[in-house]
Amino acid sequence: MFGLMNPGRQDTVFRRAYARCCQHQRRTYGLTSLGFLSYESVLLYLFALDAGKLTSTDLPGYTCCRLRSLPPRTSPAEREVARFCASLGLLLAHVKVTDDIRDRGSLGARLFRWALRRRFRTAFDYFERLDGQFARRVEQFITGHLALEKVGRALSLEDYARPTAEAFRYVFGLMARLPGLESRHEVLARLGEHVGAAIIAFDCAADWHKDRRRGEFNPLPDGEASVQAALASCRDRLARAAVECRLAFGAASHTARALAGVRARIPHLCNRARACEEVRASTETRLQGWGLVRKKGAFQVNSGWELWAAAGTVFAFGLSTLRWFFASGPHVPEDLPPANVPDDLPGVIEPGPVPPIELEVPVVTTKQPSGKKKLQACDDCDLPCVCCLYGCDCSYCVFCCT
Repeated sequence: MFGLMNPGRQDTVFRRAYARCCQHQRRTYGLTSLGFLSYESVLLYLFALDAGKLTSTDLPGYTCCRLRSLPPRTSPAEREVARFCASLGLLLAHVKVTDDIRDRGSLGARLFRWALRRRFRTAFDYFERLDGQFARRVEQFITGHLALEKVGRALSLEDYARPTAEAFRYVFGLMARLPGLESRHEVLARLGEHVGAAIIAFDCAADWHKDRRRGEFNPLPDGEASVQAALASCRDRLARAAVECRLAFGAASHTARALAGVRARIPHLCNRARACEEVRASTETRLQGWGLVRKKGAFQVNSGWELWAAAGTVFAFGLSTLRWFFASGPHVPEDLPPANVPDDLPGVIEPGPVPPIELEVPVVTTKQPSGKKKLQACDDCDLPCVCCLYGCDCSYCVFCCT
């Protein structure tokens, strides 16, 4: 759901809109919410640009914000659109996290929902100001979607996608309640319906192998032909959504161009998802054969959240162990005798005052032409002192040579 509606790096206008939405979402819902910035939100930002609610000056000149702050002055229209787009991203994140908890009991999803619970509540409060029945209607859409998975009979892809398509139609249509977009309700509603149906079709095709392996529900029948049919349905929905935008805003519509870019990337995206799933399945089978991963039916990691948490814990514990091992010196027992002290000494010798010791150091001297004596070296070390080397007759020679 979070990776489909991306036209690619070649659409610089989409990337500039993404950077602006990122800045607004960070200001509205905080830094921790940026992981849930959705491409659907950016698509609606482009829609507002096509509809004249926004202007080209509301787009930044860069394609990545790099956590830059918003300009000090933003227009009220831009703040209204950006608030709606950011709230939509939090709404989709809440639906996704709740779905992971319901399907697999994901511990990571529970932690994320708890950490972002206030931001989720703020997003729902925003939409309820647009429609007082918002929370109840969203719950009805989710309940209808779950009821289809429990029917126990074969469903067509069109029937399975209907609740999601209606939910997107409703939420996209709420944007028409912003000032200046009242006349765009029908276009927004049809755009949301096509986008919702396209997302469901793509998810069914991309997750077909994974759902079969896990025993989860997927309306597509067995066979590669059903996967290709779902992808064709996804491309058809995206094409129809692009036509709606071109009819409303002309051939230069930024929203239509983004939808066309998404449609062009569909085969590549699905092939990559299928390849990743095949690699994951083969790796899990091999690890089960080695006894490193428990088979289905026993306790196992249900999603990447727990896997990353366990890996982080093991890494932190290993790092702390290594630091303790290399930082600690050799252990010296406290009862060892001092060095160079025989073990058979009776008792403890108390330290006392050390009497001065006068050493008589014989000095070798030679005669100088001037009649003075030059000190050459001490007998103990056979090394000349500084004064002796330079032939000075200062009084310091008394301290270093006698």
